[in-house]
Amino acid sequence: MGDLDYLKEDEKPMLDAQAFHSLKEMVDLYKRLDADIKSMEKDLTEVKKEFNKLSGEDLPQFLLMYGLTEVRIHTGEKIIVKEDISVSIDDTRYQDFINFLRERGDDDIIKLQVAFDKMESEKRSDLLTFLLENEYVYESKDNVHAQTLKKYFKDILGMSINDPEVKEEKIKSGQVVKKEQLTDFAKIFTYYKTTIK
Repeated sequence: MGDLDYLKEDEKPMLDAQAFHSLKEMVDLYKRLDADIKSMEKDLTEVKKEFNKLSGEDLPQFLLMYGLTEVRIHTGEKIIVKEDISVSIDDTRYQDFINFLRERGDDDIIKLQVAFDKMESEKRSDLLTFLLENEYVYESKDNVHAQTLKKYFKDILGMSINDPEVKEEKIKSGQVVKKEQLTDFAKIFTYYKTTIK
């Protein structure tokens, strides 16, 4: 039984002055905490923006200006700057991307998603066994998982190849492509990430 189970429906206590005072204090606390949360969220947004500029622009530019991507400072901390990538493919151009993968022989990263209309459980059981023998109405969609997509584009752009001559050879052989060759179907944004260990 709960603490208030002894209160019957017809025996609700009346709000007296003391109860209203307690309620008012809780409402005031609620409003103050809500305002604090909003203020902290705003501050956090600003701090994140400042941190992202420092780690994604200022530190990488500073190190790259000296030809460095990694350095250890006198405190023993190691600063590492890595180039990263963000890729998105518009739904209207997704089939172009799938065709591109097939032409290159890279279609093993494609996941096939199949959706079937509602059906009786017996039919569903039959479907699993005799899918190819029965004429069920279904839709299928080719898809590449977001992390697989990111890794694929990092590989195909040769982002892990540090030697410019090796990269150029791979571009000539078609193993690596230039970003401009992919913009028909992909939006590619490269950026830097800094970590300090």
